[in-house]
Amino acid sequence: MRAAYRIAAAGRSGTPGAGEGTRPAMVGFDYRTTPLEVRERLRLSTPEQVEQWLRTEGAGSVVLSTCHRIEVYVEEAGALNGVVRSLAHRSGMSERAIRVHAVQRAGEDAARHLAEVAAGLQSAIVGEPQILGQVRDAMEMARRVRPVGGVLSALWERAVRAGKRVRAETGLGRGSPSLVRAALRRAEEGGVRWDQAHLAVVGSGSMAMLALQEALERGVRRFTVCARRPERARDAAQAVIEGRRGLHREVELRAEGLQALPAVLRAADLVVSATAAPGAVIDAASLASAAQRRNGKGALWVIDLAVPRDVEVPDPMPPGLIVLHIDDLGAGGGAFSGPPGAADLEAAHHIVGQEVAHFVEWLRQRQAAPEVVAMRRQAEEVRLAELEWALGRLDGELSPRAREVVEHLTRRLTNKLMHLPTVYLKELVAGPPRTEAQGSGGADAARAAG
Repeated sequence: MRAAYRIAAAGRSGTPGAGEGTRPAMVGFDYRTTPLEVRERLRLSTPEQVEQWLRTEGAGSVVLSTCHRIEVYVEEAGALNGVVRSLAHRSGMSERAIRVHAVQRAGEDAARHLAEVAAGLQSAIVGEPQILGQVRDAMEMARRVRPVGGVLSALWERAVRAGKRVRAETGLGRGSPSLVRAALRRAEEGGVRWDQAHLAVVGSGSMAMLALQEALERGVRRFTVCARRPERARDAAQAVIEGRRGLHREVELRAEGLQALPAVLRAADLVVSATAAPGAVIDAASLASAAQRRNGKGALWVIDLAVPRDVEVPDPMPPGLIVLHIDDLGAGGGAFSGPPGAADLEAAHHIVGQEVAHFVEWLRQRQAAPEVVAMRRQAEEVRLAELEWALGRLDGELSPRAREVVEHLTRRLTNKLMHLPTVYLKELVAGPPRTEAQGSGGADAARAAG
């Protein structure tokens, strides 16, 4: 029996095509929308906490948790309600209380946001380089827990590529702006003299060691590292010092446990704290006592780069004590030598637009695939039925070679006739394409600079 030709265009009626719901979505809380005290309660502070949450609550998601943001990415927007419920339960806050600060994005909007984050365009200090590594680490952590879906994997690949290209092809990030550098600049502007300063670094992680490295480059030669495991902190600090050629012979380095913090504070001129502790490690009484014993040595600077905060601030604040938390640092607080140039911002947003356009096109093709496969399968059914009818009418009149040519002819005709409908169906299912220029011009540049 000859097959009926039943191919119908999908999506015209507004009913989603197969696969249309599979598009990335995210919910996020960052320094622009969410106060530090709320981020402290929401944040997954350590890799172990992230891994535990992914195993028990966040199946199939990717968590980007940094000092300035916590963002959860999923493959379908419908999963976001569960994410918000889980974060609310974990923080001890109501869903209503955290939704006030939450920003949700989906599809191209989510893709553009992640690419801008990876490129440093959404950072408090535009262009800071650490965020690209943090974006990479977020996906690696998710993959260690369980396989990550194809949509999020493709999204991450394009976002990381955008971040790399912005670093390589523009002047954004030149000079490696960072929160640590911003913090030390604030202290320098406040009168700290590096050749005479004694720096106490609390913690042994990457941020703490970056502070030590930056201070070394400014001329600091007296250090105390203070950590729960002082021998580990000493080894990490020694590796940083020995990596600066010739400096290790000039540097005075001590390592102490956290129980020695009151004495360490009294001896220091500048304290940088960056631990992953769940609460304060430097108490208000010890800080007040250290400040009162300065005896004309200038202010004691305490810079808290941790979320949740490491430093408990005395109330009232004693004279001679200056405490800066993470949200006190940024482009608006003298942390950066100047905003990025308009040309660099424009170039960075253009790169982001290119990479997002590539991802959106990949997603469009993925969404259209079931309809295209169904249409081509039905076209093949029609071809075979019509070929069978024709060969039946010519029974015995064609040589094997002639039959082969006729069959090849029908395949070629079918493929050529299906080309334009295939292209049209992809566009119909996925919606009208966006140009690379859309969303990557001056308005976005102004938003990032602000």
